[in-house]
Amino acid sequence: MVTMKKKCECQALLAIEKASDRNLKRKNLLMAKEASIMLMMAYDGFSVSDICLHYLIASSNINDVMLSPSFRKLNDKELINLIHYLAKWLKKYERFPQAGPCPKEVSSVLCLN
Repeated sequence: MVTMKKKCECQALLAIEKASDRNLKRKNLLMAKEASIMLMMAYDGFSVSDICLHYLIASSNINDVMLSPSFRKLNDKELINLIHYLAKWLKKYERFPQAGPCPKEVSSVLCLN
């Protein structure tokens, strides 16, 4: 899990570096800024376990049909932890209302993983 946190940190730093590059085309610069905000939000204040959850919750391979039965299987403690995790995201979006999902092409255009 620590490796996942380091990977997220590296991606955030790379996105921030790209967002600071004045030589990028305007469209790519805007994408880099969006990506750096999302990556910073995903990294800052989240535990290693939270960061692993990011990949599950944000995955395009997971949908509500799959998540719903999984959530039903959570015990009380796990459900409370999930609610705390989601509450952290709500607080982040309150602080950074400009943040939103990054387009799928961002990763390839900016060479992010």
